[in-house]
Parts: sequence; C-alpha cells; structure tokens
Amino acid sequence: MSYHADIFDALSGETAAGPRVYADVADGSTTVPYLVFQTITTGGETNHDGKRGVEFPTVQVTAWAVGRIAAAALADQVNEILEGNTIGDSQISFQFSDRRGNYDAETRLSGEILEYRASVQIPT
Repeated sequence: MSYHADIFDALSGETAAGPRVYADVADGSTTVPYLVFQTITTGGETNHDGKRGVEFPTVQVTAWAVGRIAAAALADQVNEILEGNTIGDSQISFQFSDRRGNYDAETRLSGEILEYRASVQIPT
C-alpha cells in the first residue's frame, strides 16, 4: 500500500470531515468540512550504491470549513492523528513543520494548512 493510501485511511472518518478526504483536489461542489492532502516535495537519501531506502516527503493537509474557527478545529483533529505518529503499512511518520491560514474568496471557505516533514521506507 502506498503512503498516500495510508494517509487517506488514517484521516477518513476520524475527523469532523468524515469520509470527505481527497488527494490533491476536491470538487467545487464538495460538502464542507473536508480535507485535501498532497505531497509537495519528495527528498530522498542516496547511499553509496545508489539505492534509496527512505524518502522524506513534505506532506500538506488543508482543512476546509465555513469560518476560521471551524477550519482551525478540523486542523487540530488532523494534527492529533498525524503529528509524531507512524501510520499504515508504509510506516510513514510525521514531524510537524508549518501551519497557516487561508481564505478562498471564490468558495468563501476558510482553510487551515498543515505541513509535515514525513519519513517513509521505500522498497529497494
């Protein structure tokens, strides 16, 4: 199972967003609140024989809701699940990196963006 699937499984149904967890983008008609996650960058470590055994992706999760307070509360739930924890078959672990607010004027939704530096073993 990919670490993306592990993130989806860990967040689905465990927050106020319920099953509304999406990779990369959510449809504009998605019922709020919801979560969107994506990999921003992936750095790896190369050893002397050229094989990488670990990746260090930067994973971003955005909690979307009506109003700043609701978005922040949803982000708190996400952080409780991910920060400092190892999840799923991929054994991806998360280290908190950054948190910032966002507002989408078109949808009139508030977003709370969480970024994590993750570590995941990859098959060599």
